Amino acid sequence: MKLIKTVTINGLLLCSLPAIAQPSVAQVEQELIGHLNRIQYWRFEYSPEDTSFAGEVNPADSLNDANRKLEAYLLQIAEKQPALLKANLKIPENADLKIVSSDDKKLRIYCWDTQTGGTMKVYRAVAQYEDNGRVKGMLLDGGASSKEDLNPGQSYLNIYTLNAGKKYYLPVYTAIYSTKDVMKGIRALAIEGGELKQAAIFETNNATTDKIEYTYDYAANYDFKKMKENYVLHMDKQKLYVPLVEGDKLNGQWQVYMWSGNKFVYDKNAK
Repeated sequence: MKLIKTVTINGLLLCSLPAIAQPSVAQVEQELIGHLNRIQYWRFEYSPEDTSFAGEVNPADSLNDANRKLEAYLLQIAEKQPALLKANLKIPENADLKIVSSDDKKLRIYCWDTQTGGTMKVYRAVAQYEDNGRVKGMLLDGGASSKEDLNPGQSYLNIYTLNAGKKYYLPVYTAIYSTKDVMKGIRALAIEGGELKQAAIFETNNATTDKIEYTYDYAANYDFKKMKENYVLHMDKQKLYVPLVEGDKLNGQWQVYMWSGNKFVYDKNAK
């Protein structure tokens, strides 16, 4: 901690408050792990026979509170420690925090399983982004987990970057609705006026939207020998490939969207 500064003005001795040091990346790592451990504790480790609490506790309320605190911390630290945007954070794989970054290191998304769901997973995500040298934080997909919040959120998988005069960030995400039903999608974001905003650049069914999503039977699309899915939404340069769904199965064909100069447009002849 820096020393307390003293200043004399007109014979009066004034003391400023101690300056609060910016936390290091290593300190942030430990703080994040602590928040994640508390979520794990209230979901999996707490027992009514636990004698470490003086009064009665409600594990569901405590779990929601742990998620709200992690969310608030990420939003705060995103601006307080801008180095996190490019840092190689060392978070244990089993800690349930997934971090994906854009190629230009100007957008990073932190997402986690709140452990408040059952077969339907409930995720929360916080974005950290840079605009004109200033780093900011923003909540994605709703608020902190609570009994009233029914938005399951998404887990983010990777981020494509499209440079087309204007820069667009295209995060790919998934949501788990049951042991069988899974949703995948891609959304478009752009930094405008210092804010991270949705960008409507996908033309589907004669309408322009900021995202494309599809729901399918996950097990039917999974190759258990290769331990991976057969057909996955992806981009190749300025082409977007979206698996075609029939019923709840992926049929091995693609819907191909071509970049027209200002939006992605479905092209039935493209391959």
